[in-house]
Amino acid sequence: MELEDMLVNSGQEIIACFCHGHLILAAANLLEGCKCTDFPPLKPVLIAAGAHWVEHLYLALFIALVKPFMENKKPVASICHSQHILAAAGVLKY
Repeated sequence: MELEDMLVNSGQEIIACFCHGHLILAAANLLEGCKCTDFPPLKPVLIAAGAHWVEHLYLALFIALVKPFMENKKPVASICHSQHILAAAGVLKY
């Protein structure tokens, strides 16, 4: 993969990636031994790719902020991975 060659041969350390960036690194076999955190549903994928999972420190805070809005039927805008926070808070309804 060109991406893998570019990242491995750059001599730079990867310190952050966003959204689905971890999945790109996993596909390129670049997570072996790296510390990673992401939304909980990606945990098994990152571990399978050889990463060391670090618990997301702010998830409990996000849940504590969102849950009262949902319980009081206030509007909540949610995009991208924020659905995972709502799911973790147990407030998503199908």
